[in-house]
Amino acid sequence: MTPYATMGKHLGAAAAECLRRVLVLTVGVQHKRFVNATARPREIQHGRLRRILRRNVATEYGRKYGFSGIREIKEFQKRVPIADYESLRPYITRMINGEDNVLTSQKPYQYLITSGTSSEPKLVPVTSSFRKEYAPKLQFYYLYREHPEVFRPGAVLSMVSPVIEGWTPCGVPFGSASGLTYITQNALIRKIFAIPYDVYTIKNAADRYYTLLRLALEQDLRLLIMANPSTIVLLASQLNEHASELIDDVARGTLAAKRSLELDLHSRLSRPLRPNPRRADSLKQILESSGGSLPPCRVWPNLQAVVCWRDASAALYLPELSKTFDNVAAYNLGYAASEGLGTFRLAEFGVEALAITGHFFEFCEEADIDAHRPGAAHELLLCDELELGKRYHIFLTTSGGLYRYHIDDILEVRGFVKKTPVLQFIQKGTNTFSFTGEKLTETQVIDAVRSSAGFGVFDIAYFCAVPVFDKPPYYQLYLETRDERPDGVKIEELARTLDRTLCDLNVEYAAKRASRRLDPIRIAFLRCGFFAEYSRAAHIAKRAAQIKFKHLNPDALFHQILSNRSADEFRATRSHP
Repeated sequence: MTPYATMGKHLGAAAAECLRRVLVLTVGVQHKRFVNATARPREIQHGRLRRILRRNVATEYGRKYGFSGIREIKEFQKRVPIADYESLRPYITRMINGEDNVLTSQKPYQYLITSGTSSEPKLVPVTSSFRKEYAPKLQFYYLYREHPEVFRPGAVLSMVSPVIEGWTPCGVPFGSASGLTYITQNALIRKIFAIPYDVYTIKNAADRYYTLLRLALEQDLRLLIMANPSTIVLLASQLNEHASELIDDVARGTLAAKRSLELDLHSRLSRPLRPNPRRADSLKQILESSGGSLPPCRVWPNLQAVVCWRDASAALYLPELSKTFDNVAAYNLGYAASEGLGTFRLAEFGVEALAITGHFFEFCEEADIDAHRPGAAHELLLCDELELGKRYHIFLTTSGGLYRYHIDDILEVRGFVKKTPVLQFIQKGTNTFSFTGEKLTETQVIDAVRSSAGFGVFDIAYFCAVPVFDKPPYYQLYLETRDERPDGVKIEELARTLDRTLCDLNVEYAAKRASRRLDPIRIAFLRCGFFAEYSRAAHIAKRAAQIKFKHLNPDALFHQILSNRSADEFRATRSHP
């Protein structure tokens, strides 16, 4: 085992077990308190709101909206307007320029960068109180308790983005939520991670993935934890693509991915490496006996669990993950964003309950969102007023300076733990498109492709519906498969089936199709490998954590990228009623 297993220091089995026991004991107490709190969510949430307001009563925002006079939740809802990032941006801009007491009494020590609705990214303030609300230890308590095997040197493989990607004018860093969570872990906990943080700062995506795999190959991995399942799929693909080169590196004790690594970084990462012919021979045997591939479960036979997003469009990757990681426990990462943490997984219940001890939450039914837009004070629902099976937009109030913040996410109530709702992320609210009132959602596109007869026989690598304005308008489904394309007759049949399925899923779509205000959906096949190339280019041009591949994408630039290549890379067809 290489020194990377402990980031240069040894963490023995006894110390690892001691750490696990301490975490189970201390975090277990927090977990028990949370479970007890689920019986009285209104009381707990009222207390959270009072503490947030009291702490920020002397801020400009607090004085403007009378935080000092707010005693009850309804009073808070009458005084304080619903907000989105654009309505808060002027305040946050002043904060990043160095002004104090604007939204928060505590000075932000970090900003989290995330994509926004405009071309300008969002910078979310992080204060010490906000970090306590986020409570990542409680979020992963079930791992501490159920999988003691992860508490070993180099047992956990994760993927994060850099914690520092730049600096505000007043000298406060901004970067990723995943990077901040990684580096703020307890020093002992960080020792269980297989990869040193330096690897995540490599700018070239191909070299970053290669380096991560090169170092991970000599670790006894027990846990994979990555937000986006597409990252896990990509790493498995890269493992096979570079198998021979990786094995040679292991045998020689070298790191070949030096073409874009800075000299000092390459030197730091290479210095602990030693020739490991025994491991290389073992990998060669796996490669030969597996038909030229390196199956992750054979490379790391002690792998216990995989944690990633499993809801909404992420569910499309689940069949491939299940095939790749057969007999490995799979867990949902739950609902979380840079702006806040929404759910905790409760070990004994196996569900994600609303994190009522963190932020203050409000909700409105999905269909009512137009009446609750930012800018005005509205009375919203509280968590104990939600109903089973219904879908809601969620609003956050946090110690990071977000008040009644419309994050534009839709969640569904899947049950209750005592009186606290169990929530599942469904989709982004904005990932709905409408030419003529059809309100087609990404979820409906995903469900239509899943359920349409005929699509199941193809190994689909990627698909995306793009709205095309024409007379009349229509949706074009770009489809990439890993096998041969069907003939023209089959494509026409698939398009008709898909269109009928969308009509079944969406009555408004059916009505607009029947009235001919919408043309039938069309299918265009991308050349094999296109999306992988697009993904690599996007990872290079943009932070990996911020790439949000959609299955309903109205972005004009994305459509232009696809349509400009139609002459020799696509075969488009038009279905008929």
